[in-house]
Amino acid sequence: MTTLEVEGERVVVRFSGRHAVMALARSVSVPLASVRSATVVPDSWQVRVGWRLGGTFLPRRLAFGRFRKGQVRTFAAMYAGEPAVLLELEGDHWDRLCIAVEDAEAAVRRITAATGQSTDAGG
Repeated sequence: MTTLEVEGERVVVRFSGRHAVMALARSVSVPLASVRSATVVPDSWQVRVGWRLGGTFLPRRLAFGRFRKGQVRTFAAMYAGEPAVLLELEGDHWDRLCIAVEDAEAAVRRITAATGQSTDAGG
C-alpha cells in the first residue's frame, strides 16, 4: 500500500509491503515549498517516466522507483489505468513525483491547501 500525506512542511510518500520492495524505498519526501503544482492524472500511464534507474518496471503495467527522461528525474509508484497524483517540483532532488494512491483527488486537495495553491484535481 502507498500513502501520500502532508506532514508539517513536507509531502511524505510511504510504501509498505510489496510496494516498498518494488520501489526500493520505504518512503520519499519533498518540502512543500518545492511543489510547483499538484494535479490528478486520470491514467498514470500517460506520464512518461523514461529510463528506470532503480526499482520495478513492467511495460504497460506498472512503474515503481527512480526514473529519468532527459534531465527530468521522476520518482514513480503507479499502475497503468489508475489515477495518480502528479507533483511538479522545483529546487529538490526530484523534478516530479507520480504516485497512485487510493483517493488521488483528496490528496491533491490536501497538498494544494497546504501550499496555498489553487486546486486542479480534475485532471
